[in-house]
Amino acid sequence: MEASTPTLCSGMAPEIVAPLEACSIRKTYKKGESLYLMGDEPAGIYCLEKGLVGLVTVSTSGRERLVRLFKAGQYFGHRSLFAGESYHANAVALDPVECRVFPKKDVMELCRKFPEFAVGIAQKLARELGRAEHWLGFMTDRQVSERVADGLLYLKAAHPEHNWTRREIADFCGTTTESVIRTLAAFEAEGLIRQKGRHIDILQREALLECASPQ
Repeated sequence: MEASTPTLCSGMAPEIVAPLEACSIRKTYKKGESLYLMGDEPAGIYCLEKGLVGLVTVSTSGRERLVRLFKAGQYFGHRSLFAGESYHANAVALDPVECRVFPKKDVMELCRKFPEFAVGIAQKLARELGRAEHWLGFMTDRQVSERVADGLLYLKAAHPEHNWTRREIADFCGTTTESVIRTLAAFEAEGLIRQKGRHIDILQREALLECASPQ
């Protein structure tokens, strides 16, 4: 079945959409496979049509951290492309992935030919920066239990079909796997959640919200 027009084209004039559609390359990735690696030169813009992609940074000590999630309908890879920088993180398929790639050469040519296309992407980048700054300030100095409760609520709401590993939750929340295991065990003992293997059910959402944002 043909996928719908990718989000990158949404709201664009027909004369922009047609060449974008024509230059796109469809790709599939297995769960755990990398779409691109930290240090690679940008290949283009990725539009996700199916699955879930995690953006993972790796510190000098080798510690990995999940910093962003992308689901169907979102696009990524554009920041490094327009900054003229190599990728600062690994893009990893957390589920089987189907996407389109819009090659760098074609994207840059369209930006030169259609300034409104470049402006649209610049506006998206500005909004993303604002959200990133808000998230960083929000997470600073919060207790581990608050971060885990908040991260769990977000991950379960945004991606209910994905069974998150404790390590993925830890990476997303900026803590350790051991801390997540202890915190989830405490939540379960309080009757807030139920765990069965990797699957987690939220039983008392309002109480978990209170843990995430205590008065």
